[in-house]
Amino acid sequence: MKRPGGRAEDNRVSWGHVSGGYCRRVMPLPRSRRGTVHPGGGARCWRRNSLPVCILIFTTPGLTANPLSSVARLPEPASFKFIPALALRGRHGRIGGQVMRGACQAVAALGTRASGDRRMRMALAVARLRAVQATQEAHMGNEVDWKSQLAEIIGQHNEMHAVRNKVISHRTRDARSQALFRMFRQLRDLGYHVAPQNIGERHVAALMQCWTAQQLLGGQAREKPFSAAYIQQQLSILRVFAGWIGKPGLVQGAAAYVDDPALVTRLYAAQRDNTWDGHGITAEDLVRRVEAMDRHVGLQLRLMMAFGMRRKEAIMFRPHVAQVPAYALPDGHPSARRFVSFLRIVRGTKGGRLRYTAVRNDVQRQTLDDAQQLTKGHFGHVGRPGLSLRQSLDLFSNVVRNAGISRAGLGVTAHGLRHEFATDLYFEIAHVRAPVRGGDPEVDPVVRLDAYRQVAEQLGHHRPTISRAYLGQAGRATGGNYEA
Repeated sequence: MKRPGGRAEDNRVSWGHVSGGYCRRVMPLPRSRRGTVHPGGGARCWRRNSLPVCILIFTTPGLTANPLSSVARLPEPASFKFIPALALRGRHGRIGGQVMRGACQAVAALGTRASGDRRMRMALAVARLRAVQATQEAHMGNEVDWKSQLAEIIGQHNEMHAVRNKVISHRTRDARSQALFRMFRQLRDLGYHVAPQNIGERHVAALMQCWTAQQLLGGQAREKPFSAAYIQQQLSILRVFAGWIGKPGLVQGAAAYVDDPALVTRLYAAQRDNTWDGHGITAEDLVRRVEAMDRHVGLQLRLMMAFGMRRKEAIMFRPHVAQVPAYALPDGHPSARRFVSFLRIVRGTKGGRLRYTAVRNDVQRQTLDDAQQLTKGHFGHVGRPGLSLRQSLDLFSNVVRNAGISRAGLGVTAHGLRHEFATDLYFEIAHVRAPVRGGDPEVDPVVRLDAYRQVAEQLGHHRPTISRAYLGQAGRATGGNYEA
């Protein structure tokens, strides 16, 4: 079958006859020699990894156009039909589709029946196709590069504390990394295709608009804003990242980005009673139900209630080696003269901070004896034998959820037992209920401050003001129970 026009020099273009018109086959074109950047981070040789842009373009005999006209101004030909010769997958599929459309428009602009030098028209068509392909490759390269660039920055700095010269926990590293990748994905969703090292003030402002559910330019706002605690946490992580890339003053205080400071004002004092007793739940009865489901998880809850442990601390607790007499405490420990013995708690604590919690009543002693009986070996821990830490944490979460211990279930969480410990200890020291539970706001300030300090110490905090997150703030007690 004779093709329409002169001989084609480019071996990538061939012709064939189809019903009602002609078929032009555009074969794959090689990538630039820089190689292709893949989502996985590797660059492959262009000879072995050319983008599969092999398409069939059908044109009608009557379609003609000015070869020099702008492709962008042409309407999409309704009579065209695209048949990919090779399967396009994943990210290549999206870009390949755009390349096919651009190639179709380029050939349409040239026209198969236009008079003139056919070779020049074919060269122009291939050039247009190369331009479209190069544009899409560059776009894909930028989309992939930001991830590798961000990963490189995180890998260089993420293990160190933001202020102190110390290494942070793996949990904090993971939280930072996930938050930063999430932020840059959000920026792309908002239309900002910025490289990590080029982030600026307008990008931070756009993220704040998104988090606070403010109206975004050209987009829709969230139904409701994130909590002030979440926003402050994200800004803190972004502030640390800005220091990594040499822009320490980039991120301002949260109030600078909003009209209503209440949106970003974090309340550190407890506004409601998070204890189980405050919600009408008898802790001993519910813990016995959990023990019937799983002995290890039940004992972990009892340790949280008796000693104010966190979930991870209770799982990693070694009861046979934890108890120390008062005379063995470090010199100058403020509680050494008040109690006979203490528990040395360090495994699983935040930041690896050591603390000593007093053994001050029979319930605590019985809980410690039960823990020693359940664990095997001198260095045995309370977690179920044979499980990793991650598996033990998952087991704990699943069991307490099945027991109804959640906000959506009974209205309380396992962490509420730590609040229970704090309020009980405050009552033992100050002889009044905690402010969050309707305690007397006129209690002696010296007594109250000492109670706040002791509660903070035995919970593992250095600042007495942290106790307000468990006890509430003096002078703001409202009394009564609170619903979750």
